[in-house]
Amino acid sequence: AATCLVALAVLGGCWWRTEGFVRMNSILVPALLVFLLAISAGTLLQAAPTSPTGPAPLPAATAGRWYWAALLYVGYNALAAGAVLPPLARLGNRAAWGALLGGTVLASLAVFCVASLQAAGLPAVDLPLLAAAHALGAIWAWSYAASFLLAVFTTAAANLFSLAQGCRAYRPALVAISGLALPLAFLPFPSLVAHLYPAFGYVGLLLLAALLLPPRRFRGTS
Repeated sequence: AATCLVALAVLGGCWWRTEGFVRMNSILVPALLVFLLAISAGTLLQAAPTSPTGPAPLPAATAGRWYWAALLYVGYNALAAGAVLPPLARLGNRAAWGALLGGTVLASLAVFCVASLQAAGLPAVDLPLLAAAHALGAIWAWSYAASFLLAVFTTAAANLFSLAQGCRAYRPALVAISGLALPLAFLPFPSLVAHLYPAFGYVGLLLLAALLLPPRRFRGTS
């Protein structure tokens, strides 16, 4: 039932095209950033007195793959941004500066979260930030659960908006895409992260590689 309610909320948030999408994210994204910064800062403060020698080293199995995981993270976010940003091009320079600022904030937040988790020395779990928040107390755990729900919501809205905005019949496309994607939402979260996340990351890296190619001009009409 909760999954269906979130799907309906995502559908409603994208219903009014670009204006609705921008308004929705202008409210939810700052709240998400505040939640994640608070949890990461609390984890660092709690770990500081117990870790006088500095953060624990990464496990050997992880240390050899961190750079590839970072590339997939960039590719995953680039794929969503590449589909969402073009409709916002009418904002002109504000869109460019907004994209630059958003990318900088996202990268800084990722570094801060990783630093806090490394300092805490938590075991490998599916949701490491949830484990860190739980170690701080029940209120922190519930706060992270709320922020995680916001993250799922904004990610789903970005992907739904980017897929539907290129269709001629926008709102019917919203409904159709939501119906096709809903069964996937009932799969276990680790399975989705293990399979769909890398796939999106690879496609995003291909998109970035294509953007680095010199532009070509085509003649004729289509």
